Amino acid sequence: MVLEGEKSGNMKRSFRIVVGVAVVAVIVAAVLLLVPSKEQDNRATIVETVNQVDAHLRPKDDWLPAAVGMIVYGGGGVRTGEVSSARLELAEGVVRLSASSLFTVKQSTTRQGKPMTTLFLQEGRLWIHLTAGQPHEFAVETSAAVAAVRDTRFSVKVADGQTFISVAEGEVELTAREQSVTVSTGQQARVAPDQPPAPAEPMSDEERALWAVEGEMPELAPPVATPTPTRMPTVTPVPPTPPLPVGKVDAGMGGLLSIRGVVRDNSGAVAANVYVTLSVYEEGGGGGVGRLWDGGVLSDGAGSYAFSGLLMVERGHYEIWFNGRQAYGKVYENSGYYINGSDISGDEFVLNVTVHPVTGSAFSGVILYQDADGVTKNFLSTPLGPGHFIELDRGTSAGREYSIGSEYLAHDGSAIYLNGLAGGTYYLQFHYRRSDGVRVEGTSPYFEILPGKTKRFDYTIPLETERE
Repeated sequence: MVLEGEKSGNMKRSFRIVVGVAVVAVIVAAVLLLVPSKEQDNRATIVETVNQVDAHLRPKDDWLPAAVGMIVYGGGGVRTGEVSSARLELAEGVVRLSASSLFTVKQSTTRQGKPMTTLFLQEGRLWIHLTAGQPHEFAVETSAAVAAVRDTRFSVKVADGQTFISVAEGEVELTAREQSVTVSTGQQARVAPDQPPAPAEPMSDEERALWAVEGEMPELAPPVATPTPTRMPTVTPVPPTPPLPVGKVDAGMGGLLSIRGVVRDNSGAVAANVYVTLSVYEEGGGGGVGRLWDGGVLSDGAGSYAFSGLLMVERGHYEIWFNGRQAYGKVYENSGYYINGSDISGDEFVLNVTVHPVTGSAFSGVILYQDADGVTKNFLSTPLGPGHFIELDRGTSAGREYSIGSEYLAHDGSAIYLNGLAGGTYYLQFHYRRSDGVRVEGTSPYFEILPGKTKRFDYTIPLETERE
């Protein structure tokens, strides 16, 4: 792969973004859909959904749960929830939609004998891999940019009114307020509302890490520093210096707080290249409510990670997940830790963790609860009762280690299934509101999950459980 602005000798790939005074749209020249006819529009086919994904197939259709094989026509769209994603197959290549995103197939027509498709990205992020070899045009528009590309790999992100692009292969011309910059392979650039484009710059390590995982191009992962061998010192050893940051938060956080640490596996060996994600919430925030910022970094060759320049949330909390965006069930069990702002003193918080290699274990069960009206009810029946929440924790109710990523959770009625686990001791933590309005919190008895085995644990929460 050619990086840092180099171009292949026989194929020059280009991508042009034009930004107007009030609207910036992203146009992408590439082969996307089949040539439309009277009988058939160009279309995008959903080939993968993860967790909460909805679609409306035509302009006037209602939103409904997306399913593999659905065809999205011009005017239709797809949206994803938190910890969710979708993949659509086009004649020109593949588009992947990240979590908390919404886009529309704005139009799908043929002009001068060439297919032309325009996507509108309202929010979130698209990862686009275009590979077709026939003449074509492909456009992605946002409220802040327009771009054109052919046979390339690039990403478009919309957040806080800005449009951000990064180019893994190809070349982009970014134009706004009658000013242009060229964004080449291995570079990134952004456009703020009603502003000229910022100069192109080398793709950051954070962006490369996202391309390696979410963009599915592991060859773009940031290099891991290899320490230079040195002779054993002849003087009295000094304490080692703290690990340097391997990632920083988005510009504009402006705080002094740093959260850092070292990741090891349960054998004591350092765990390099573990994906670490951090979310910051205001007091009472959760489930996407009150979120101030979130982002991710990779642990380095010494297992260290760091988030610097964080906003100090005195009455809020921080959620840190390890292995959260790597291939689930492939490396380490997805584990989460929670830090209250009141637990942090000074401008640095150290959280050293142990991650557990996946052993192919799984958990399944049917969870019920005894309600105040005397009826035993399904805990996860649809629609959920107010405030119903359940999670799988590692450890025991007297000594919790960490939570397990809920993106593994699948339920039918009140059946739960979580895979990609390590063997060990676990328990369930839950809270809900009874029919008489009483809010209940509690935990289940703890149980053992053997390596490579599925643990079946059916549990009915008794009426007399701890109340808030």
